[in-house]
Amino acid sequence: MHELVGVVVGPEFTRATVQEAVAEALAPFEERWDDDTEEHSGWWDYWAIGGRWTGVWRPDYEAQDDPRNIDRRPCPICGGTGHRPDIGNVNREEYIAWCGGCNGCQGKGHQVKCPTEWVPIEEDVLSVEQLLADASLRVPRRLVLPDAGVLSREDWDGDKSYDWNEHWAHLVRERLAPFRAAKIVSVDVHN
Repeated sequence: MHELVGVVVGPEFTRATVQEAVAEALAPFEERWDDDTEEHSGWWDYWAIGGRWTGVWRPDYEAQDDPRNIDRRPCPICGGTGHRPDIGNVNREEYIAWCGGCNGCQGKGHQVKCPTEWVPIEEDVLSVEQLLADASLRVPRRLVLPDAGVLSREDWDGDKSYDWNEHWAHLVRERLAPFRAAKIVSVDVHN
């Protein structure tokens, strides 16, 4: 599962300079398996700044529509035609409505690059003040705070979904309030 995690860092960081600070903040939570005790700890095995969540705090931006994130080679599934030749006529209308004619490129002839290859955008590092000021911005499912531990929706209410929850959003914003002068980084964490 890919989870949106917000990592709070100092106000001096930008998208270009924040990688090490995020690595340091997340290091204690890396998944580990102890063969001797057969115990599991941690909650991530891979992470990337932005990743699948690139642009989550920029409402006018869709990473998959950014021309810089499109692989210009023809889609390997449909050969660049936008329609899979192997579908035939059975349920073809329904299939086209679902994916545009090709589930590899959504009928566009070119695939979107893997999120790990998407261009970085500055808004993946946002001031906490901006997040607090705009109630329409999505809050992370997990929050890593400096010297204050981790707040996790799953630990809070057992919910593993990404459904909007007003109470969770309120709690996240409440916990972020003391860090108004800091920045928050959107991190795609695989767990």
